[in-house]
Amino acid sequence: MNLNAKAMLRSPRRRKDNDQAMQQTAEARYISAYRSQFDRLAGGDLPDWLRACRGAAMERFETLGLPTRKLEDWKYTNLAALARTAFAPAEPDTAAPVDLDDGFIPGLSGPRVVFANGLFDPKRSDLAGLPDGVTLLPLREALNTRADLVQQILDAESPDNGLRALNTALLADGFLLHVAANVAADAPITVVHATGDGFAERAAQLRHIVVLDDNARASLVEIFIGTGTESYWANPVRDLRCGAGACLETVTIIDEGAGAVHTGHSEVRLDREARSDQVALLIGGATVRHELRVAVAGEGAQANLAGACLGANGQSFTVFTELDHQVPHGRSNQVFRSVLDAGAHSAYQGRVVVRKGAQKTDASQANHNLLLDRSAEADTKPELEIYADDVKCAHGATVGELDGDMLFYLQSRGIDPDTARSILVEAFVGEVVEKIAHTHVRDKVADMVSGWMKRQGAAIT
Repeated sequence: MNLNAKAMLRSPRRRKDNDQAMQQTAEARYISAYRSQFDRLAGGDLPDWLRACRGAAMERFETLGLPTRKLEDWKYTNLAALARTAFAPAEPDTAAPVDLDDGFIPGLSGPRVVFANGLFDPKRSDLAGLPDGVTLLPLREALNTRADLVQQILDAESPDNGLRALNTALLADGFLLHVAANVAADAPITVVHATGDGFAERAAQLRHIVVLDDNARASLVEIFIGTGTESYWANPVRDLRCGAGACLETVTIIDEGAGAVHTGHSEVRLDREARSDQVALLIGGATVRHELRVAVAGEGAQANLAGACLGANGQSFTVFTELDHQVPHGRSNQVFRSVLDAGAHSAYQGRVVVRKGAQKTDASQANHNLLLDRSAEADTKPELEIYADDVKCAHGATVGELDGDMLFYLQSRGIDPDTARSILVEAFVGEVVEKIAHTHVRDKVADMVSGWMKRQGAAIT
C-alpha cells in the first residue's frame, strides 16, 4: 500500500477528530459566555432560595450543554446556530419600540401581557379587569409578592434539560398567572412577545408560570411575532399546573422573524379530572421547536394537543410531545399537521408513555404531512411505550402530496390552480384550526393560513 493510500484511509478519522475538537471548542466558548452572564446576574439583590436555584441550574447547564442531534429527543432539531453564537441577554436598552399591529387580535378583549424585545412592557400591557381570585403579575413582581408559588415551581426542575436549565439560570422576566379554586377567568388573557430592531444576537429567557387551583378555569392566547431577518433566540419556558377539575385552554402562535431560533418548552401537570386543550400554529422563524411534556397525574384527566406547521424557504419546524399517563382512566388526543413548500423541513416526535398500573388509558396521536414541493421534507416518529395491559392506544402518520384528482375536480369547476391549492390546504389544516374555541382567535389563525398560501402560490414540481 502506498503512502497516499494510507493517508486517504486515515483522513476520515482525522476529520472526525477535528470535528470533535471544533465542537468542544465551541461548547467551551458558549458555556464560558453564559457563565459570565450568570455571574453578572448573581450579583443582584436575590433571595437566598432563588440564588441557590439559579446556581444549581447553571451547574446543570454546564454539565449538559446545548442539546445535539445525538440525543434521540433532538434527532431532528439542529441547534448549530446556538452553538456558533453566545446570545447576549435582553436588556432595557434593547427594548426599542416594536410594531404590535399583528400581535393583537381584532375583537378580542381582556387582559394582556406584552414583552417587547424580551422584557416586560408595562405601558402596553393591561392587567386590569381581572375577576376576584385571579392574580396576573410580571415575574419580577411575583418574586416579591408570590415568592412561595414561584419557588414551588422552580424547585421542581427537570434534571436533564439543558435549555430549561439555562432559562432558570438566566431568567430575566416572564409572568405568573394564578387562578383560585372555583374561579373562572372567562376572558382570554393575551400574551404578546414582540421582537424588532436592535435585538440581533440577543436572547429572551422568559419563564411563564400558570397555576390553576381546583375547579378553576382560564384561557391563554400566546403570540410570538418578529420583524426583520436578524438572528435572535427565544427560549420561553412554561410551567402549567392544573388542580383537580381545572380546565386550561391555550393557543400559541409562533410567527418569529426570519432569522430567529425558537425553542419553546412547556411542562404540564394535570390532577384528577383536570383538562388541558392546547393548539399551536408554527409559521415564522428559521428554526422552531415546540415542545410539550404533559403528566397525566390524576385519574380522569384529559389532554388534547393539536398544531399545524406551515413552512417554506429553508425553515425547520419540530414538534415534540410526551404524554406521560401515570394513573388509570387518563385520556389524551394529539392531532398535528404540516404543510411544507420548497426547502422546508418539519418533524413530529410524539411519545405516549403508559405506566404500569395506568389501566383504562385512552390515547391517540395522528400526524399528517402535505408536501407542496418535492424539495420539502417531513419526518414523523410517533411512539408508544405501554406498560399496562388494559389500554386503548393508537397512532398514525402520513406524508404525501396534494390530491391530483381533487385539484383536477376543482379546476374543472372553473377554479384557478392557486385558489384550488389554497382550498385544499386550508381544508387540510382546518381540523386543527377548528379546535380553537374562541371565534376571534380562530378567525385570526384561519386568516394567517390563507395569507401564507397566497404568499406561497406554490406548485408541485
